[in-house]
Amino acid sequence: MTNRNNYNSLILGLVLFSFAFLISRAQFFACPTVEIQNDSGEYVYWIDAYLSKGEMPPCNYIPIGYPVIVKALTLVKDSVYSIVFFQIALTFCSFSLLLFVVWRFYSKYIYWITVACIAVYVQIPNSLFFDIYLLSESCYNSTLVLLVAGLIAFFNQPTKKNSVLLSIALTAPILFRPTGAFTIVMFALTVLYLIRFNKREFLIAFFSPFLLVYFILSTYSLCVSGDPIFIGHSRITRAITNSQKNEIQTPVTHQDSLFLPLEKMNRWQRTLWLYANYTKQSQMYSRIEEANDKYFKRNFPQTNEWTCCYYGWIDTTMVKERKAVFKEFYYTDKMRYLADREQEVKKTKLFKLYDLFSNKIIKKLFLNFFWIALMFASLLFASVVLLQTKFNNYRAIILLFLVLINIGTYATVIVAGFLPLPRYGYPAEFIFLLQLPFLIDLIQERRNAFK
Repeated sequence: MTNRNNYNSLILGLVLFSFAFLISRAQFFACPTVEIQNDSGEYVYWIDAYLSKGEMPPCNYIPIGYPVIVKALTLVKDSVYSIVFFQIALTFCSFSLLLFVVWRFYSKYIYWITVACIAVYVQIPNSLFFDIYLLSESCYNSTLVLLVAGLIAFFNQPTKKNSVLLSIALTAPILFRPTGAFTIVMFALTVLYLIRFNKREFLIAFFSPFLLVYFILSTYSLCVSGDPIFIGHSRITRAITNSQKNEIQTPVTHQDSLFLPLEKMNRWQRTLWLYANYTKQSQMYSRIEEANDKYFKRNFPQTNEWTCCYYGWIDTTMVKERKAVFKEFYYTDKMRYLADREQEVKKTKLFKLYDLFSNKIIKKLFLNFFWIALMFASLLFASVVLLQTKFNNYRAIILLFLVLINIGTYATVIVAGFLPLPRYGYPAEFIFLLQLPFLIDLIQERRNAFK
């Protein structure tokens, strides 16, 4: 298949998306605040410890992708902002590529619905909040967007080139988050599809990139934990001492106060809680205060108010290594400036207008359980169509895989034993809106088939 639309549609769609994207990121550029967590320092320390001392990380639940990117970016410029700008740029480029692929293979009608859905999605608070968070979730989210683009390209135009690209897209999420291991299921389903419809000439091209990357990750896992099967989160490591084991088995006080209700939940309750997080998002600046201010004031009362609002490390380990990379976080004057700057931005008419738009339109129309229910309806509809057509309907396969990306991300979080925190569910949230054009496309195809 070739592109159905003219280039004017593509350019106009990309311009409109770019405009929506810049609007959504304007509050960051007006007040360039960066969110950090204790995990942020671990990404930095582990790669530094390996390069300088030959030390391997103590466990395999942080894949190698994000630490390598962080190290590469900070070598170019010793600043956290280089990481944040990279994450924002990667988000923009991944969605732009997705729009290009949709433009190439779908009707103008479906293309414009996709543009609208993505333009709305980037306004959702989590989309910006985790782009400025020094954690791997933003890059992981971008790899999932690229995976959707790879799925669309391959199932619309199955060629060796597209099979290689899809295989690479399936491996990318595993490089950034252990929960990306759900793509193994999608890899297996695609292999069955190739065998079922006599496309065996694509098997070698499809197998090679995925197995190569997975072999590298398995070798890494074997070196750091003694477990060669890299399937995500693993608490069993060779490097943990008996005293460390006792610390893991005995939760500290602040974890009890923050997470005890979640720890008591069964898997079904945790899953519902994780999905409910999608509907509870707040505007970016209030989210920053909510995430940092309460936590640090509760557990670190000696920390000054500026550090509480913006910066501070949850634990005191590896402080020297973190300071060496994140020097700007320890400049009190800059903290004070950003805190004052935030108050100035909040008072502007443009900020108040965008805040009104976010609360009255985005939250009311798009942050609700309707989209979650629609996703499971899409799953049911795509499954029925595949059974009716004996799995010979690429539109239904694409819609099914879209839903599996969301469910797979959420399910892996629960099965692996993670707490259902917003950061773990965020990477698959774009599926709630992106499913709409592909659901409409499948409905149209089914209507035409029965005429």
